[in-house]
Amino acid sequence: MQKTLVAAALLAGFAATAAAQSSVTVYGRVDVGISYQNDGTSTLAGGNGAVGSAGKRWDVRQGSTSRLGFRGTEDLGDGLKAGFLLEHRFQSDTGAVNNASAFWEGRSLVELSSKTLGTVYAGREYVPLYFSADALDPFGGDTVGKFRDDFEFAGYRVTPSATGTVEGVRSNNTVGFKTLNYSGFAAQVAVAAGEGARKRDTGINAVYAAGPVYATLAYDGRDGDNNVYLVGGAYDFGVVKPMVSYSRAESRTGAAAVVKTTNWLVGATAPIGAGKLKAAYASFKPDGANNDIKKFAIGYEYFLSKRTSLYGDIGSAKREALTRTTGYDMGIKHNF
Repeated sequence: MQKTLVAAALLAGFAATAAAQSSVTVYGRVDVGISYQNDGTSTLAGGNGAVGSAGKRWDVRQGSTSRLGFRGTEDLGDGLKAGFLLEHRFQSDTGAVNNASAFWEGRSLVELSSKTLGTVYAGREYVPLYFSADALDPFGGDTVGKFRDDFEFAGYRVTPSATGTVEGVRSNNTVGFKTLNYSGFAAQVAVAAGEGARKRDTGINAVYAAGPVYATLAYDGRDGDNNVYLVGGAYDFGVVKPMVSYSRAESRTGAAAVVKTTNWLVGATAPIGAGKLKAAYASFKPDGANNDIKKFAIGYEYFLSKRTSLYGDIGSAKREALTRTTGYDMGIKHNF
């Protein structure tokens, strides 16, 4: 009888230990395709690389950045969970690291979540406005058809710099908070510490997503020198999902004058056969003469399975005083 009780106590202890073990998931994406662009002089942002900046060309390249990630959670009991996320980005056509100065370029963060309060996180993460912009780009920021980073951020996205200019769609040294979902309503706020010559970055978004409706407001700013606001929404009719967004930014690098930029985008996705049709048109208007850009894109992604798809896209942009640049791509994407 005593041995039975001891065995039962040991089993209970092992079960409790197992329940508290971390669960680690390995995930990623490999994306390889072929792209072509004409010899237009307008910039055609898309995929991973300065498409449109080097004249007529063929490339073997990726429509979206390939990645390898690790996601882990641990149940701490009483409705609390600890977690982490590490995501490496690489070039699938060459195997090279996407950013030599940041191995975990995609994301690197630790978080603590509560069933009753929400989630606190710290590390390198997307700014809150990114998630709003991504949901309103039919191409999800990928391929030659992308709009998210270069259009919906309305010129706010610039090259990282030690002088404190905006880092892009992610921020380092970030502490943030995500609320729970309250009947479709959710919000996120984040502050990136101003370390050294860098300036503090603050971002926030508010989202309503319930049934076919999606609506969002978002802001990101750095100490008054660089600010961007975005508002937009979408409605899924089943046969088609139209979406629209409007963003306005004020950007300044060093002692330069403030440059104001506005951008509006209308787009849609539609399920056709075993795939999805994507289309969008955007107008990008910075201060100054001969700066306005108009871009149109259309594409189709065919799903071979839940993880593997084939895609083909066309993107065409025209900037004032420059000639039109048109790019095409096709490729295969596998998520795991």
